[in-house]
This record gives sequence, structure tokens and C-alpha cells, in this order.
Amino acid sequence: MAVEIITTLNNLKVVQTIFGFILGVFGVGYFIFITNAVRVKALRQFRNHHGVPVLESLVPANISEVFTILCINMTKSVMVICTFFMLGQLLTVFDSLIISNTITYNETCKTVNVKTQAQITNEYATQVFYLQFDVESMRSRRNKSGVPHDVLVGQIPIDNRWKFNPRFDVDPYPWRSSCIPYNSGEIQVNLNASIMNTPCSGIKCIETLIKALPEVHEKYVFGNNPEGYNVGPSNYKLVKTFYHANNIRVSNGTLILAMEAFDNNQNSSAIGAKFMDRMWTLGVPQNYLIPLRSVEVVPVSIVIKSYSCEMERVKEGERGGFGLLSDIENHYTSLMDGVGALLANKWIIASVRGETSEPELTPDYWTSFLNAQSIVKLQVEEVDAQITVPCIKIHPIYILLVCIYGILTIIGGIFWYMVQNQIIDIPTRSVDWARLACKEASNNTATIEQSTLSVISNDIRITKINNS
Repeated sequence: MAVEIITTLNNLKVVQTIFGFILGVFGVGYFIFITNAVRVKALRQFRNHHGVPVLESLVPANISEVFTILCINMTKSVMVICTFFMLGQLLTVFDSLIISNTITYNETCKTVNVKTQAQITNEYATQVFYLQFDVESMRSRRNKSGVPHDVLVGQIPIDNRWKFNPRFDVDPYPWRSSCIPYNSGEIQVNLNASIMNTPCSGIKCIETLIKALPEVHEKYVFGNNPEGYNVGPSNYKLVKTFYHANNIRVSNGTLILAMEAFDNNQNSSAIGAKFMDRMWTLGVPQNYLIPLRSVEVVPVSIVIKSYSCEMERVKEGERGGFGLLSDIENHYTSLMDGVGALLANKWIIASVRGETSEPELTPDYWTSFLNAQSIVKLQVEEVDAQITVPCIKIHPIYILLVCIYGILTIIGGIFWYMVQNQIIDIPTRSVDWARLACKEASNNTATIEQSTLSVISNDIRITKINNS
């Protein structure tokens, strides 16, 4: 299991450098262990067998030396020492790769409850138009904070580390929301092309769609008010492109975005007041050419998706309310100008580029629009909110490697202490063995009691002198 450490150091490179230094320091213990383990083994051999095979007491200094030693002597002891050395060298070489893959930055490590400033939604921004940039920004913030797509929040914390918590962001406020799919499918229809030039006007825009798309209405039903709800205003936005084919101006496909309103005929300030929005996305694929400025009936395929989103007042008070409540008709006009324009731009850009695009009027656009619209009039307060705190994530492999290094360092230290208490000094490097051989040959003071060097079975062995 990975370990997560809360730290004020947000620069991952700095943290990785620190942990790399720690790993490097502990890594030295690996070679301390090998060197002193070989010395302890050689001391035991010297005592028990009155001789030390030199090649079995060498710790290589580099990879080239490893192959040289293995070519001379392939005994088990030599192979174990060389293998341990090469493993240590590989760990050292790939140290930076190990660090970069085991020390990572987690932006959403844990959540904490804090007091912070937040924008509180309110009912006073009822006729704000062209909010597409605000809607997209709000949608991004909501998604980043983990707000469910169909949930309206009464506060938008200013801190970009905000993490959604219904106890803080929904429960204190008067409205609850939820969305469900209403209908979806694909149908072949005879589209009355006159709709391409028929702007929506008034509160009965849906009637225009019913006349232009009777097959869609028959199967999927426009204006279908739920039980206990009255039919309210509606609006739609028709998106088209302009293309010339055979000297006729046509649109390659079209996108129709529609909204219907329903309410339970209660005062919006009364507990129990309900509103429902039904959102439609009707897309004619771009491979269909629809003549403009024509009354022709064109056979096309339409992909249909729709959702019903409901709001209900559960508490009194304006704090945490929404701008649509006092002016339903203008609400739909501004929504079509905001969300509709946003989706229309995506569809048109994809169409011009020859790409397939299927933008859809979904609950997260609906909630994002309502939240964006209802904080246009600034109302900033100090509130309880939940935020995420970043941390450094340490992979178990790094921890395991440091622990192994630490254990080897301790064992190596114990072996070093054992070696230091002996009067016999066993070399572990080829240079030190060569220096010892020169001292022996010149009758200098012997470093290994009374001993001599001799060649035995393709190996150099240092043995005790038999004084008898």
C-alpha cells in the first residue's frame, strides 16, 4: 500500500531530488554490506582452512572487472559476489527512473473541512444572456470538484481545491434537484425543411417542432407534462451550416436543441414548489443535405436524446436560490443563448472540419448554466466547505528498496565492527591484493600474520606459513 505524505513542498522535482538523495545515501550501505560480508567469509576460511582463495575474496570495482573475474574463476562464491555487485550497479544506474516512477504527486490526497469564501447563488440574475464561457467554466469546476451532474449547489467555493460535499454545498440551501433520462432513440422522418427558416417565437415553440416533426412527436411525445405539473413555456435553437450543392444552398445536417418547462402551479417561495425542465437534443447527421429557404419535405434520420430535470423547494429563504424562479420565459431564452450557443459552436466547428460531432444537452449543462447564472450578482460569504489537500505519494517499491538498503547497512556495519576487531586485514579490491603481494615478495611486514602467496588450481591463495 502506497504511503501519502502531506507536505508544503508542491514542486515534485524538489521532492524527488530529496528522496533520491535519501535513496543514494542508503544505497551506499549495499556496497558496505558486500565488502564486509566478503571479508567476514574470508576470515572464517582463513581460520578453518589456513588459506584464502583470493578471487573468492574480490569485490569487483566495475562491470569490466566482473567479466574478467568470471573468466578466470566461475566458482559459486565468485558468481554470488559478482551477481550482488551487478545488481547494486543496476539499481544505481536506474536510480532516477526508480525515483520518477515511485515518488509521485497526488493533487487530491485527502479532504479536509475548512472555513473559506464562496459565492452564494441567488435569484437576482434573471436575464443574463450569452453565458457560454461562464457555463463551460462552471461545468469544468463542477466536474473537477466531483459535483454530480444533476445536483444544483447553493455555494461555489472560490478555493480551486473545492471538493463537493452535500452537507456543505446542498443541505443548508432551499432547493434540491435531480435528473432522469426521458427518452432516446433514432427514427427516420420526413423533415419539413421550412423549419430551417422558422425562428422560435413566444412560449409555444414546441408546437412548431410538433408540426415539423410529427413522427418524432408521435413516438417520443413533446409537451408530455408529468402528473401534477402544468405545461409552461418552451424554446428551441436550430443549428445549421451553409453549403452549396448544385447551386442550391443547403445545410449538411442540423442540430435542434429544445427546452420545455413544467411547474406545479405553486408560488416559488413556498415549500413544495416544483419545476421541471425537459431537454431535447435532436441531431440530423452531417451526411444529410437539407435545402435552405425551401418548403420541401426531406427524408432524414434523427438521433434523439432527452432528459427530465426537476427542482423542488424544501426550505424557505432566498439565500441559495436560482435566477429562473421569477422569470421562467426569460430563463429559457437565456439558457438557449448560453448553453445552446455553446453546443452549437462545437457542432458547427466539427462540421466545418469534416469531423463527427454529437453534442448533447445533458443535465451537467443544465446545472452548470443555473449555477453560472445565479452567481452573476456577487454574494460572497465565509462558509464551511470541503477542500482537497495535495500530498506526495510514495510507492511501496521505494519503501521496500529503502528498507532493504537499511537492513543491509546495519548488517554491513556489524560485519565491519567484527572485521575491525581482528588483527587480520583481508583486502577486497584487486589493487589492495596486489599491494599485499608486493609486501610479501619484499619481506615487508605481513598484514595477515605469517603468510605466503601461492598459486593453487588457477587461483591465488594466501596461506599461513607452517613454522614446524
